[in-house]
Amino acid sequence: AWFEDDEFGSWEEFPIDLYFADLDGNWIDQDSDGLFDNHTGDVQPEIWIGRIYAPPLQYLDEITLYRRYFDKNHAYRTGGLPLPHRALSFVDDDWFYWTTCYTDLVYSNVTVVNNKYQTTAANYRNHLKNGYEWIHLCSHSSPWGHTFMIPNGPYAGTVFNYEIFYLEPDAHFLNLFACSGTRFVEENNVGNWYIFHSDNGLTVIGSTKTGSMLYFDDFYRPLGQGKNIGNAFKEWFILNGELSWGWFYGLNILGDPTLKPMMSDGEVARFESFDGFTEVIAPDPESDGNLFCAMVGDTIWVVWESGRSQSNGRCDILSAYRTTNWSDAIPVGPQVYWDYAPTITHTQDGQPIAIWSAFKGSAYHYNLYYSLFSGTSWSNPVIIDSDPSYDFRARAVTDNAGKVWLFFQSRRDVNSNIYYATYTTSWSTPQRVTDTPEDELSPQPLVDYSGRVWVFYHRQDPTGSRIYASYYDNGWHELGPISKGQTRAYHPIGAASDDKIWLVWHTFDQGPGDIYYSYYDGNNWTDPLPVTTDPGEDLLPSITVDQGGSPWVSWQSDRDGTWQIYTSYYKGGWQSPEKISDNLAAINSGTVTDNNNQIWFLWQGYDDNWEIYADYRCGTGVGEVTKGKAEEPKLKSLYRIGDDIRIDKDFALIDASGRMVKKGKGVINTRGLPPGIFFLKVIDSIKKVILVR
Repeated sequence: AWFEDDEFGSWEEFPIDLYFADLDGNWIDQDSDGLFDNHTGDVQPEIWIGRIYAPPLQYLDEITLYRRYFDKNHAYRTGGLPLPHRALSFVDDDWFYWTTCYTDLVYSNVTVVNNKYQTTAANYRNHLKNGYEWIHLCSHSSPWGHTFMIPNGPYAGTVFNYEIFYLEPDAHFLNLFACSGTRFVEENNVGNWYIFHSDNGLTVIGSTKTGSMLYFDDFYRPLGQGKNIGNAFKEWFILNGELSWGWFYGLNILGDPTLKPMMSDGEVARFESFDGFTEVIAPDPESDGNLFCAMVGDTIWVVWESGRSQSNGRCDILSAYRTTNWSDAIPVGPQVYWDYAPTITHTQDGQPIAIWSAFKGSAYHYNLYYSLFSGTSWSNPVIIDSDPSYDFRARAVTDNAGKVWLFFQSRRDVNSNIYYATYTTSWSTPQRVTDTPEDELSPQPLVDYSGRVWVFYHRQDPTGSRIYASYYDNGWHELGPISKGQTRAYHPIGAASDDKIWLVWHTFDQGPGDIYYSYYDGNNWTDPLPVTTDPGEDLLPSITVDQGGSPWVSWQSDRDGTWQIYTSYYKGGWQSPEKISDNLAAINSGTVTDNNNQIWFLWQGYDDNWEIYADYRCGTGVGEVTKGKAEEPKLKSLYRIGDDIRIDKDFALIDASGRMVKKGKGVINTRGLPPGIFFLKVIDSIKKVILVR
């Protein structure tokens, strides 16, 4: 059920679970747009509702997440999921005068963090691994992260949804005084990652919209008297829910409401530390992630979300480009609230254009904005279209005539449809690509070898998720399901060669995630076949095509015990996967081919925090080893840092301590390496190489 409200001065549309808890009230849709906008009669909840809902979570298989959740739920109920019987009240600057937030009505041991210099993203991350049964968080937030402030300065970073996935917080229960933190319909929303992936998360209270719980004593008092979370929440709503629809009508429970605090024996949790090595783009102490990369003319560009701030922003979009080296990070349209999900392409005159979703100004929803790059900086952001239904997950391509085609998902009719708009000198009005009662998500466009524009997406309904495509020919024409009999297929992405369209996605139909592919030969899509069959999780593929016509796929995999980025390319069959990354964790890869036929892999990796990393391999069709006896390459012994070491054979570059720092086939770029002695292994020979500044 969905509700719309304008109490805060701008219309908001949001899922409302109160609809299911109020058994005898009147729910009214006065403007007949499919969303309730009035509630009369006996409006109090008669029952409580909890939601255990994993479909929007795409880092792991839905069935695996449900099994994991119910296993730990049972363990908690039987005393087998111990955490210390204590609470954390982590209160950011705007509410620094709050202390325990009444969690002391339940716990005798409450850690309060409300010092303005201590409520930072880094400190919150640390506390997530310290072991608390209950966390009460007060932070400006979005469905994908929590942002923290420091006095008289910029925001002190954002803890993003992917960090919750990786950190696996040691907490059973959370009360998120955090706008939109439990907006469960959004892809990889932060509220659900608290309960689904970690070994401990069970229940989260929060809101699907701007606003959160207030009057905390009316919730924690019945909880401290032995009532379960659902009954305590219902009592709170009866007392306070009608005081402000804007503040309270989005409140909901994710997880099991029948649980009570302090049902397991306490034990201090431990956090394991790791170490790693990899090259980084534009490093910063705050987190960078959810990147998108593309070739814009002769230049590789990457745009990403960042917790670092350029103008007091809560989540900004940054960019960088590579000519001979990577540029510094360049802010794109910084503003005080949240910017998410960037994409980049070029206009008809070759100018880079970035597009993203922004929670901006007086609007209490996400609209799409764009900005143009002038050579040194980005222009002021301009809105593309305004609608209260959350326009999100933008992806754009430029056709052969220079027209920009923008695709995005939007809930303008409650369910999620794919929309598009075009740009030459101004934007067209967004129109539907899809118009079904199901949810279409994750649009990914391309321009094929004939100049035709395609968009791929997955369609999700109660029976599963399937891959579809639509192409434009005087209107949109849909094909599919390309995934054929698969019912748990997600995240399609394609690339075009001179005579084919190659499409990859991940599916959970065989259990753990695997990467599958199909190609279009101009007439038909082939049956799906696997790229990977490893028993680990292989997820979120990216794809490019090299100058020899071979597709290269990269993806994240936990096959070696941690999340890493792997790649494979097709040459008469898929080659054995090669690990590209070398981080503590590496996720969300992007892949692009440059004009030198180098295949670039970009990803977000975790060492001390999340950064953007890059590496490359040489594509097929250029510099390949011929059959016959291999010859030892002729190499110099001395190189300056920044020089390229050119090798047309497989190599491994090893430092003086014996650690491999680079491997692959093709050009070794020495930028970013320290001066010193290295050993270069090529074929069966090893040669000493000295790098100097």
